[in-house]
Amino acid sequence: MSFLELLKNLSTLVLDTSKQAQKLKDREKRLKVKLDKVAGFIPNIDENNAKRFSKSLRDLKRDMNKLLKSYVILENISLEICNLSAEQIKEEISSETGILMSKKVKESERIKKGLQRINKLLTKFKKCPKIS
Repeated sequence: MSFLELLKNLSTLVLDTSKQAQKLKDREKRLKVKLDKVAGFIPNIDENNAKRFSKSLRDLKRDMNKLLKSYVILENISLEICNLSAEQIKEEISSETGILMSKKVKESERIKKGLQRINKLLTKFKKCPKIS
């Protein structure tokens, strides 16, 4: 995988992972509040509340495992980037810059040709006899 692809993947994954982590922190806080409530009313807890609470805990565990997998992927991408040599990174960035520059040159040449055509048309128009 190229450096720029790795960098792009890393940045999107970091954003996604941080969003996931924040959501899980919020859910964990809510579950702790529920747990405190449940602990206070253990003799009075009914079966439906116990089932809902255990399902919430299973969901949290599942989502935390997903988050852990995301962190592992992040670590792997970071390691891949670290394993790239400075020369490889420099080469890729310079080639990408060259591609962008060639696109700009082509675009400016296209604009120049268009301006030349417009100038030719204007000079032809000036040479036309005036209609009165």
